[in-house]
Amino acid sequence: MKRVLISVVLTCLASSLAWADNIYSVAYEGGALPESRPGWYRAYDAGGAIRTIETDPDNPNNRFLVINSLASTVIFDYAYYPRQMDPNGPNERFYAEWRVLISESYGAPDQGVTIESDAGHSVGLHYAYDYISSDFDGWAVGIAPGVFHTYRLESLDMVTYGLWIDGQFAHQGPFFEGLLYSYTTFGDDTQYGFARSLAKWDYYRFGVAVVPEPATIGVLVGLCVCGAWRRR
Repeated sequence: MKRVLISVVLTCLASSLAWADNIYSVAYEGGALPESRPGWYRAYDAGGAIRTIETDPDNPNNRFLVINSLASTVIFDYAYYPRQMDPNGPNERFYAEWRVLISESYGAPDQGVTIESDAGHSVGLHYAYDYISSDFDGWAVGIAPGVFHTYRLESLDMVTYGLWIDGQFAHQGPFFEGLLYSYTTFGDDTQYGFARSLAKWDYYRFGVAVVPEPATIGVLVGLCVCGAWRRR
């Protein structure tokens, strides 16, 4: 019974995030090159990667961005979006979520995500073929290679963050001192890192949402627990 109640509580807490109102939200959903979408820009060197749009074999309505930088270790090619990033009000939370498959990776971790806060604090997460690692705190964890995974980062203060992989909590880490302006990137943004890679990006989304008040979440959890108890 204890395990059932714990499961119910966690499910209800996760459900409460679906009630969140977005202060702002930005999404790249594939289907075209990122810089063709408003607000997105491209940065690249050494001629850039080979970028193509590929149809999802399991869903013809879905298309991926393929970034292929296997030709040279000095290629970088990534999408970036500059804007104010931080949550400012009570119960506001920054989030970024992305789905990516690393098909090949050689040398240092190459493709990944970078987030710079309004105060110049930075998070960088990058991929080798079978693991993801933080650029700054030495953390790394293995991932099943050659398949898509969904990642979600959340932060209340842009000083620390939590990371979930495929819905499971994976890491809590710090932001570090970064640059003096705020933006986010995804793609092959390892510059001159002696790395080559091939990846498929399904989507990249970020924004700030207002989550329910703690009292509201408490009521929701209570109702869920009572409902589970009655069903027994």
